Amino acid sequence: MNYELEANSSLELMHDPNFDIIKIPAFIESMLKQTEKIIKEQQIDAKQAKSIIKRIEGMPQYQNYQKQKVKMDTLESLIQDFDNQNPDCQNNQKLTEARKTMVDHVDTLEENINDYFEILVQIDRANKNTNNFHKEDWEITEKLIQLDGERREKHDAILADLNIINQLVKKHIKPDPKKNITPDTKLFEDNEITNENRTAIGQWACDTVIGEKLKKIIGEAQNIIERN
Repeated sequence: MNYELEANSSLELMHDPNFDIIKIPAFIESMLKQTEKIIKEQQIDAKQAKSIIKRIEGMPQYQNYQKQKVKMDTLESLIQDFDNQNPDCQNNQKLTEARKTMVDHVDTLEENINDYFEILVQIDRANKNTNNFHKEDWEITEKLIQLDGERREKHDAILADLNIINQLVKKHIKPDPKKNITPDTKLFEDNEITNENRTAIGQWACDTVIGEKLKKIIGEAQNIIERN
């Protein structure tokens, strides 16, 4: 079996710039798991790994992820910014509490965006098992209603996490070129994390999950190249 061809075929559809991640998440999840399995089990050589990396790096979705101002690693780096600017944090209860709150919400944000995407995957799969015209399978219909409620809850939680992180950064971290601290470049604007902008934040969450998965696949492929 040509595993390079199989992995590249799994990634082929995402080269379409009109490909909408949020609309068919179950297919995306399956595709990425298959590609990651092939690479993790080292079923390809260094040349084939380079081919897969090149294909991923050429994807509009991965390029968009790379251009994102707000990524999980930039949000996580805000904790270091906080520590650099508040060296006496351990001796100040309010600062200690603020830092803990920031860490908690960065952590829960990562959990929430992954949960949000997983719920979309489940909704997509459930929809495929339901007759779009008659919806006679009430068990699946009830499941869809339940999942949609969970999706809304996670969407709300993502917005809440982002808003709290924004507030804490504005209060406790100021730009400091000497320490290379530029928190504004790692955050959404306040008007970007509102209910009016839910769709864009939902797309950001999906893009982030997919981008992180693709980055992980690239890392695994690079390991194969280095070992060869």
